[in-house]
Amino acid sequence: MEIELKKLTFSKSQLSVFGEAELHFFILITTYANEVSVLCKLLIFSGKPIDKNESKIEEEARALQTFFITKILAGKLYEGSDLLQIRFTGSKVSVKYAKDEKIVSALRAINKYFSDKSNLIRLIRNKYAFHNADKENVLIEMLKLLPEDHLFLNYVSPQIANTMFYGSEDFVLRSLLTETRPDLENTAEIKIPIIHSELLKVTKLYYDFIRAYLDGFGTAYKELAGSKGLELGIVEDIKIAVVDAKKIVLPYFSFGEPEN
Repeated sequence: MEIELKKLTFSKSQLSVFGEAELHFFILITTYANEVSVLCKLLIFSGKPIDKNESKIEEEARALQTFFITKILAGKLYEGSDLLQIRFTGSKVSVKYAKDEKIVSALRAINKYFSDKSNLIRLIRNKYAFHNADKENVLIEMLKLLPEDHLFLNYVSPQIANTMFYGSEDFVLRSLLTETRPDLENTAEIKIPIIHSELLKVTKLYYDFIRAYLDGFGTAYKELAGSKGLELGIVEDIKIAVVDAKKIVLPYFSFGEPEN
């Protein structure tokens, strides 16, 4: 199966028609789009069982891996809000697009979500995503609530890539689930789909903004480059072979050592 892409090539001098602030934002927001896209795909691929005969250990490994990607994606989505506040709104790049309703509407939706300080992404990022030292002792407090006979499961292999400290990750997940929607029954089956749904919802808000901004950026570039007598860049139609996304899975365990 093949998909069609457009290859767009610009020189530094061509892009410099925007000025330093917007060129800086353009590089940051397109890099950000790549990062979020990769994490979203990993989240979806990781969440699918290897096959219908998946063992209990494989199911636990899939849960561990998916939870890790969930934390990283939540942190990245949270940081995106800062990116927009500092490099789009704060730098005044946004002024040029103040009359572009698609950009304004998409930005408003992102700001509305993050204005609620109790949002789930903020909770994951501030307590679970990038805080390995656990300075607030969140996990210690949760540990006190566990019964003495609670079991921590670990699977050890000569290969570190196939070693899985499931008990620790499961414990951290339990802590997050306890804080997520306290009004609901505290089970992974109920709360994990809620968490993933919210992450993908916010991801779409960013996609809406990025798509709208790039449309506006393209229009502005044509006007600016044209006024300066610059070429508009090189556009090529290309095709690449791709794999059916429905068939892609991301196993935790693997045979042999990974190669570069």
